[in-house]
Amino acid sequence: MKRLGVVAVIVGVVAIVANVEVAITRPKSGTPERAADAFLREIRAEHFEAAFAPLRPNGVNGETEMREKQYRPMWVWWVADRREANGELRLHYKVIRGWVPIPSPVWVIVKNSGGKWRVTGFEAWY
Repeated sequence: MKRLGVVAVIVGVVAIVANVEVAITRPKSGTPERAADAFLREIRAEHFEAAFAPLRPNGVNGETEMREKQYRPMWVWWVADRREANGELRLHYKVIRGWVPIPSPVWVIVKNSGGKWRVTGFEAWY
């Protein structure tokens, strides 16, 4: 049984290392992913007020904001899916938090306004 636990930790560390490039390499300037990446980097740096203030009151709920402050910071993330509807793009990310090697989902909603992408919403499952 201990071997399975050790194997799970090793697999998790390999997954983190394999995805580090995704988090370090920034998306191209002017893309919706670049706006979402900048937002996620603000959260990772624990600049919660700067990240969430522009989204209040409708782009983020209070529970999500509180949990982001309480949980381990996001280390790495990658785009898992993209959905466009009603002029907004919903980017589904998988994130690795702290030493837990299990990806959890977050969604960053972005909208193009005046030729510039900006984050308009954020959701997360914990």
